[in-house]
Amino acid sequence: MKRGPNPRTFMLMAVGTFVLGAVAAYFGYSQMSGAEAAVAEVKSKVQDEKEVQKKLDESKAKLDECASKLRHLEAGVPTFAYVPTLMTELEKTGKQFGIKILGVRPIVKAASSDKKQSSKKDKPYQEMAIEVKGLGNYGSIMRFVNSLQEFPKIVAARSVQLAPKVEMGQAKVDLEMVVELRAYVFPDGKDKPKPANTENKTASLEANHHEG
Repeated sequence: MKRGPNPRTFMLMAVGTFVLGAVAAYFGYSQMSGAEAAVAEVKSKVQDEKEVQKKLDESKAKLDECASKLRHLEAGVPTFAYVPTLMTELEKTGKQFGIKILGVRPIVKAASSDKKQSSKKDKPYQEMAIEVKGLGNYGSIMRFVNSLQEFPKIVAARSVQLAPKVEMGQAKVDLEMVVELRAYVFPDGKDKPKPANTENKTASLEANHHEG
């Protein structure tokens, strides 16, 4: 008489098959989850086309604004031939604020090292120091210094020295001022730098956008 299959052996085989199936299903699920996570990460890094276009337009607007400011600054830089007129305008401005101008003159700086001289030659503009001496009260002097921010040409006050000017027989005490200014000028015989070419830069931005 033949004996049937051992129930214990059958049970062990069934459990083994179930365990192998569960392990295979777990690894399959893990790989699928990893692939979905990778796809989600790639999608998060890919910017929307409208967002890219918005950033491109903002960059173009900033570039145009910077170019406009640069053209405005270059228009305010005189040449050395204009320096005498510049000093006359400074004297006139001081008198408008009630200051008795005693003198306006350029300051000759001591020669620097060859290395510093060579670096200055590379600049399109040259810096020039101007000294303005005068007599006036504190309010008029401060108004004169503040007016330099709106001066037609690019000048900036580097230092302001004030000292009381006492004269015998006069009750009014004026202040003696010494203002050192810095002006930016183009050397004679050289053309001003050309305005920034924003069209080429804008085209470059658009080309990079299409390539991306």
